Amino acid sequence: MVSTYTVGVPQTETTYKWTRDMKPGRTYTFAIRAVDSRGTSEEVRLTVTLPVDTTPPSSPVVSLTDLTHSSASIQWAPSTDDDYTCCTYRVYANGWPVYTVWTGPTSAKVKLAPATTYSLTVVATDPSRNSSAPSAPLSVTTPASTDTTPPSAPPGLQAFAIDACETWLNWGDSTDNVDPPDWITYEIRVNGVFDGAQIDNAQWITYGNVTGTNTFTVQAIDSSGNRSAISSVSVDGLFC
Repeated sequence: MVSTYTVGVPQTETTYKWTRDMKPGRTYTFAIRAVDSRGTSEEVRLTVTLPVDTTPPSSPVVSLTDLTHSSASIQWAPSTDDDYTCCTYRVYANGWPVYTVWTGPTSAKVKLAPATTYSLTVVATDPSRNSSAPSAPLSVTTPASTDTTPPSAPPGLQAFAIDACETWLNWGDSTDNVDPPDWITYEIRVNGVFDGAQIDNAQWITYGNVTGTNTFTVQAIDSSGNRSAISSVSVDGLFC
């Protein structure tokens, strides 16, 4: 979809600087008309292509604001860049991406394992996909967990046969005394056999392993490794 904007310029001005919704490397067409009380002149058009942006943003400078057995809260000053819409920030723990912050916020709370040392870095990326050098590493060591309370069992587990052995599972979020719902993982088993999935959302497609009745179980696990009671549901008539 093409956006069109109109701007009026006083009679005494013969120049104008346009900055609205301009993206590096894209082509834009401007139309100029003179207007008086008797109407408008013919239109004069000008087509321009903005140069491609190849300049990366500056590296973020990261500091620690809070540390628990399962998380680190960090913040950084906004990176500078020649594109005013910059930046997207990606947080890395020991070289692996663990969190993405879209344009706007300059802080993050990342999930970590207890009693573990991490090197945290942040990379800024501008809209032209130029990435900064990683921030200076921030070394943190999470304390050992003292949490022994398991999360609640996954509520409302349902299973629906899709095709042959294929089965769709869904359930409600488990709750925990420490972790928010989106930090809880779920382990899926089919007739008591682990199906290889530990996931962080409340739905999953898996497969029965016997023809006839199959029992599917879901167990919630918090960041300290505490396991909930098991929720189970059976599906009849699968053809495996």
